[in-house]
Amino acid sequence: MPGIIPGWNKNGREWSAGSRVRRISVWDKLKNGLVTVLCVAVLIALIIAPVMAANREIPLDGLVLGSCRIGDPFEKVIRQTGTLQYIHSYRNAVNGRLYDVFMTEKGLVLSFVKERLMEIDTTDRQCATPSGLKVGDPLLKMMSLYGIYNFGSVARNDKQHYVWDYQQNKYLEIIINGDERVDRIRIVESAGE
Repeated sequence: MPGIIPGWNKNGREWSAGSRVRRISVWDKLKNGLVTVLCVAVLIALIIAPVMAANREIPLDGLVLGSCRIGDPFEKVIRQTGTLQYIHSYRNAVNGRLYDVFMTEKGLVLSFVKERLMEIDTTDRQCATPSGLKVGDPLLKMMSLYGIYNFGSVARNDKQHYVWDYQQNKYLEIIINGDERVDRIRIVESAGE
């Protein structure tokens, strides 16, 4: 038929593509509607989920990594971890305190000030946070467990450092390597006696 332009006909129920006519059934309309609703829901979830994660309470994990807890006395840490190997001591340039650094048999690096645990650090793949994050886990797992960092993020030496501030100078730092995997986990108390 001359003059037929592909598109909807006058009554809006048929699609014309030259000589072929396709009727759109109620089922097709329903499927198209469901697909649209699903796409909108996914977009909303992708936009809202990070905001919700940022507003939720960050799991403190009890400031624990492995069997060690920030603030524990030296003797308790030895009872929980076994033998500690002395690595070195250093004076912190910011707060002036003397830190004594030890390593556990399981690869945790522990820093003490006046025999009180102030920092727990690991690159060991066997050690996990109470929420289940381990070195080697993907960035997406970190974000699903802890949400969006609330203190800061900085890139250093081709690695991304994410920091969550728990409470009064206690924080969790997770370092991500170039493959977007956890490279290092640190829990630190930076002030106090």
